[in-house]
Amino acid sequence: MMFMNIFWVLILFGVVFLLIKYLSGTKKGDGIQGWFESNPIEILRERYARGEIDQAEFERMKQDLEEVG
Repeated sequence: MMFMNIFWVLILFGVVFLLIKYLSGTKKGDGIQGWFESNPIEILRERYARGEIDQAEFERMKQDLEEVG
């Protein structure tokens, strides 16, 4: 009986994990790390596309990121 409960708990955690992954809209990456991390330049481009930052700020931040990485 106890093993049956553990089985269903594991199934529930798996379903929740897959649901969160699906709803978060994460992109495919290299292995599991790609699920949780995005490329900083890609994030910067997305922010610029949404209008959160202007072109001058985009260029400055892009240059900073290229110097670091």
